[in-house]
Amino acid sequence: LFFKSYSSLISGNAKKLLYYVIFLTPSILLWSSGILKEGLITLGMGVLIYCIFKLKDENKWRLKYILFFGLSLLLLFITKYYIALIILPISIVFMINTTSKKQTLLKYGLFTLMAIGSLFVIETFYPKFSVLNRLKEKQNEQVRFAKGGYYYVKFNQKNIQQLVRFHNNVSELSNPLKINGNKDSLLIQIKPGLYYQNLNNGFNSQPIKTDSLFTCYFLDSFPKANSYYPIDEISTNVSSTLLIIPKAILTIFTKPFFVENKSVFFILCSIENLCILICLLVILFKFKFNNQNLNAFLFNIVFVAQLYAIIGLTCPVIGGLVRYKVPGLTLLLISFVLAMYKKPALSSTID
Repeated sequence: LFFKSYSSLISGNAKKLLYYVIFLTPSILLWSSGILKEGLITLGMGVLIYCIFKLKDENKWRLKYILFFGLSLLLLFITKYYIALIILPISIVFMINTTSKKQTLLKYGLFTLMAIGSLFVIETFYPKFSVLNRLKEKQNEQVRFAKGGYYYVKFNQKNIQQLVRFHNNVSELSNPLKINGNKDSLLIQIKPGLYYQNLNNGFNSQPIKTDSLFTCYFLDSFPKANSYYPIDEISTNVSSTLLIIPKAILTIFTKPFFVENKSVFFILCSIENLCILICLLVILFKFKFNNQNLNAFLFNIVFVAQLYAIIGLTCPVIGGLVRYKVPGLTLLLISFVLAMYKKPALSSTID
């Protein structure tokens, strides 16, 4: 369906290149053809994009395309809800008809400004629906699972709950406390002088030492992920978060990149990343940008930018990053083909 949708915009050798990009790119072939969620996401996105292409080009909106658009959006929402939330508004923008390059740029520019403006409004006036808080919670959860360690719940002198992390198991170095003469097997007192992190101060906070009054409850423990890497913390301040988004997006293009892991899988992923970066540089410096398919190109790029930003901000595991980026990678590579394609002069005259 991806091929059927985008091949209608191009012809000749560009169609062959599009075929190779969609069906022979290793990451896309591996993750989208399995029984994982990525297969369902690929199906949902393929149907949705095919429908919006048809709805935009048809003089009359056919009920079947509207129905399948809704069903594919529902599938995406059930599978990965944030993909549905990303693709719905830009699908609407895509279907708005324009008659010039300037109008097309303007509608996507206005969409971007409205998206950023809405973020400021929500964070300022409707903190209950904070997008950044939701992203921060997701980031903390992913980091906790990936970084590993032993997690305890501690209460400070004001009886405020704090989540703390020890690198090693300290339960054996602790004693159950007596409450009203009875031993509480859950509440323990930790040996003083051991280093821990107070995660209420951020998952990159500096380790501090336990004191003689350190008491806590054991929560859970996780082994460290083999491909864990540190990421910047999301701030509840919109401006601060916007500043770290470029680095988050760059991470998607540069990880893995040979040095992180010597396994065959990561080496192959590194080679793929290198090829993508080379293609990007060649297109930027060798080809004159083609704006004949500007609407479809910007639709892809805006989707990819938003998806890569979310993944880069919340995923601290390279293995997960390689998997989660596949829907964006598909549209990114299609965008490369659209950017290089030039409509034959004869076709331009006829059109």
